Amino acid sequence: MNALEVFEKWLRSEYLEKLDVQLNDHLSPKSSAVWMRNGSDTHASLFDVDLGIWFKFVELIEPEKVSSRVQESIQASLADAAQLLWKTGLPGESQDRSGAWTLTLIFLIHSSCRLDWEKSIQTLRAESGFTEEFSIDVIVFNDPISLSTQLQSGTAMPQLLLSSRKLLLLPAQNIDSWLSADAEVKKLLDDLPNRFSNSQERKLVEGMIEQVLKDSSSTTDHGFPAAPLHLDSVKITSLRNISDFTLKLRSPDSDVFAHIIHGPNGTGKSSIFEALSIAVAGSSRRMADYLVDPDIYRPTSAAYVKNVLAPLATNQNPQVEVSGSNVLSNMPVDAQEADLRLIASDGTLLAQEDARNFVETPGRNLGARVLTGYSVLAQNVQSFCEREYGLANSKRQEWLRKFGIAASVTREESRLTKLIEHFIGQYHPFGTQQLGFWLAAIQQRIPNYSVEAKSLAFDWSEADAKSKRDDLAKIVVQLDRLGANAECERAVFGWIQKRNKALLEMTALKTKIKKTCDDITEQRPELEEDLQKWQRWLFRDTSTAAGSDTPSQEALSEEKNLNSQLQITKDVGLSYSEQLQHLKQVQSTFLSSWAKDHPELCPTCNADHSLEGGIVSVVKKLSEDLELRLGAARKQYAEILSKVRELQKSHEQLGQCPLNEERRSAIAHLLGFTDQGYEALESFLKQKDAVDILLQSLDLLISPPQLPLIDDTEVAASRVWSEIETENARGAALWALPDRWSNIRKVVDSECLLIIQRHLPKTLQAVWAEIAMTITPARWNLADQPRLIAESKRGSESLRILVGDDKRQIGVQHIFNQAENHILGLAWFFTRYLSSGRFKHSLVALDDPAQEMDQTTFRSFTRLIQTFCRLHERYGRPLTLVLLLHQEDRALDAARATNHQVTSLKWAREISSSASVEHLILISPEFKAPLPKVLQSPKLNSQTAPA
Repeated sequence: MNALEVFEKWLRSEYLEKLDVQLNDHLSPKSSAVWMRNGSDTHASLFDVDLGIWFKFVELIEPEKVSSRVQESIQASLADAAQLLWKTGLPGESQDRSGAWTLTLIFLIHSSCRLDWEKSIQTLRAESGFTEEFSIDVIVFNDPISLSTQLQSGTAMPQLLLSSRKLLLLPAQNIDSWLSADAEVKKLLDDLPNRFSNSQERKLVEGMIEQVLKDSSSTTDHGFPAAPLHLDSVKITSLRNISDFTLKLRSPDSDVFAHIIHGPNGTGKSSIFEALSIAVAGSSRRMADYLVDPDIYRPTSAAYVKNVLAPLATNQNPQVEVSGSNVLSNMPVDAQEADLRLIASDGTLLAQEDARNFVETPGRNLGARVLTGYSVLAQNVQSFCEREYGLANSKRQEWLRKFGIAASVTREESRLTKLIEHFIGQYHPFGTQQLGFWLAAIQQRIPNYSVEAKSLAFDWSEADAKSKRDDLAKIVVQLDRLGANAECERAVFGWIQKRNKALLEMTALKTKIKKTCDDITEQRPELEEDLQKWQRWLFRDTSTAAGSDTPSQEALSEEKNLNSQLQITKDVGLSYSEQLQHLKQVQSTFLSSWAKDHPELCPTCNADHSLEGGIVSVVKKLSEDLELRLGAARKQYAEILSKVRELQKSHEQLGQCPLNEERRSAIAHLLGFTDQGYEALESFLKQKDAVDILLQSLDLLISPPQLPLIDDTEVAASRVWSEIETENARGAALWALPDRWSNIRKVVDSECLLIIQRHLPKTLQAVWAEIAMTITPARWNLADQPRLIAESKRGSESLRILVGDDKRQIGVQHIFNQAENHILGLAWFFTRYLSSGRFKHSLVALDDPAQEMDQTTFRSFTRLIQTFCRLHERYGRPLTLVLLLHQEDRALDAARATNHQVTSLKWAREISSSASVEHLILISPEFKAPLPKVLQSPKLNSQTAPA
């Protein structure tokens, strides 16, 4: 089997698979493609009636014959292309009512012939412009087997537009299933749990699949209208330099119409395109850019209409009318809406810069633009993974913050240690500094209990110190590692019990010193005053002080008597105070409940108080009486104390200590200077801050801290360990959850990416690539054929346009020139039209798409739009093509390729339909498009001619 036979086999298979078309050997009413070998092993022809293209195939396998065979083939093709031009006097059976045909010459050459072939083409290209008359391409092979593999790649014959035609034939309701890879994703989900050996991860995956399948639909709804919008015309008035112009968009004779508009730069082509964009999309690229211009103060669409669209020379209001309604009254409110309206018209309108911007779009933005809708199921499962991963991370971080654990902690032992510290600290916080100061004050001020207080301070530090808590945590961690949960709880119990024992002993000590502390509390104000007087006397200026006369015996006797009365009054007052406190406690606790059952009886002595009004009344009277007596005692105490102070003052004036020896001894005894006598206290008072130190220790002594005793240490230990154990288990689960979801996410993203990479070449990439390569002349000179390569970055799909192999992939914008990149953008525009735009608008409008094309490329482009229009007519799809061009010869070429009509804008200051617009028809009605001569065979009946 030679190369041409391999090619024929592949061709028949492709037509049948993609278009459901059988290749015939002759033209008939039911045939749309004819394959002819012409009795030759090296030549064949394919006549595709839907495309209107005559494909000529020439096989070259002998290097020495390449030059002559190439020249012969090109000369023959030039002759064949000439006979395809419009003619007069053609009989009906020789006419093609769908328009003129084009010719494409394809060489199938052995790799040994490639250099000779390229030299021959270069030589002939320099001598003539044959590439403007027909297309030329080459397929290079090593052997028939490798050729078969090469053909299966789908890049060998883009000019057949097989994928594009298949897409054009699809109705709107089938577009989603064509775009979608849900079927492949469903297969992935069916097998996904088996990818995970970890049972917990497998369980998470199974739950995810169940939820995703429940929430997902296998198709998306693009919201295509019931029928595409097909405007008759757009009337433009007073818009920039256009005074009045009506853009015709429909032909009464056909559903396929081309409006080619030519005009030099500055004649208003872009303004016409913008008006059309506003009429179709309700927005324009220029308006969207205006609305985000930082140099304009508060830009609005109304300001854009008034200041940008309106003519500068007049104050007239611009109008863009569709069916008599001015669409400028319904403009976007902001830049976001302007962009959204343009996105909705993607594949309908192509502004000058849009084609080139395609390859310059960042990968993530391109991914969002191209891959949207490729698989709802994949997007849902990826979103589910991303959401659960984020939620798991959030829960773990929240849990870590709750227990003060650093995110850097990874070891289980460290986590448990932190939990032990947290819950021990929560239920049994460190003792306050006040407790230590209190015990120290006892050691200083109450000698009888100094040893006991010192011992308790040591015991407490042994139980409550941080080092002891750390030791407890280490023991528990070691026991937990051995699985000895019961021993863990016993360790906690032992620590709590030891700590509680110290607290119980401190509580007992607190009871023992209560009487002493109560005395100090009662005398606190006097002590402060006496200590200050004593210290002042010690710091007196002896050089100017009065003589140290001894007080009279009478004064000393009086002072002694007053001090005795003061003590008696104090004792009486304390007795009254204790009795009153007892009665108030009785009143506030059980008296009311006792009185309900025994209203007359005393609960203490069982005496009957019925005559006095009952027990409640008696207790009330006793309380009132005691309050009066206590008030009188306090008054008497204050009077006696005042007299004592007067005597002390007189002693001080005589140079004597204001406190007598007896008072000084009493104060020394009260402050803990029992053995040394008052002289030791007097020596201490010679320090300037001595009084403050003494008073501070007294205040600590009479204000003991709260001692958090535990009623049941076993219950307390059980509660603490239970909390630690519960949170440790929860922490272990939360610890692993983000990593599990991360593993699941990686697998899902990787597999979905592979599905995209398998799916794209069969759908959007196939259409895009064949359109791009059809426009590209001499594509054999390209460094590589560009590909759409999907990547996954943190759950978001990115799409790049690359060339090169797996080892060296480079963005196409860095390799291709501007014209080549421009073609890729044009191809994407037509791809979007076929997959989306045509269901919304039966319109394709391009503003000067040929600016960066050379003549050969432009002729390839005109052949594409010729085929494009023909396919719409053959398939019964409505289409209006609007093409705005600034070069007159190119406008004429485009008109010849479509309907032979051109609208020409004159170079005028103001464009009006009556004065500066000219409509040209290039050929008269008697000219007809001929069928290729071989299809005009006498054997063919006139009924077989394409309709």
